[in-house]
Amino acid sequence: MSLPGANNLVFPGVNTTIRISGATFLAVGNVEINYGHETFREVATGTSTPYIGNGAFNGTIRMEGMGHADNRWDDLVALSSGRLLDYMVQWVEQDAQGNAASGRYTWTISGVKFYPFNITAEGDRFIHYRAEGIYGLVPSRSGPG
Repeated sequence: MSLPGANNLVFPGVNTTIRISGATFLAVGNVEINYGHETFREVATGTSTPYIGNGAFNGTIRMEGMGHADNRWDDLVALSSGRLLDYMVQWVEQDAQGNAASGRYTWTISGVKFYPFNITAEGDRFIHYRAEGIYGLVPSRSGPG
């Protein structure tokens, strides 16, 4: 079995930047996006192979970052007229050398609604933020390749 792409690629590290509705956050350590269509199985009479169908699209995003009192993320879960707000999130992943030709991609996720929010203070050191969101549109990715 062979892997797609060249086997001699070097991954020197990734610098991550998050933009939430135009505001840039540089100290974001972990980003995880998951998306796809829900699947279900149905028994097909007369065969041992089930029918596997797909349902609604489902997307989630989880982010962790460091911050201070001036760049808090807790407003992401504020309600407006009783509803969670929609945010556009852009995740820019770039190789450590900043070489856009070989490894800079921008993921754009529209309509993100953030719901759980967590803040942790490590004594007198850093403040860590964690936020999760759901979305219903397929993310787009732009970049080389």
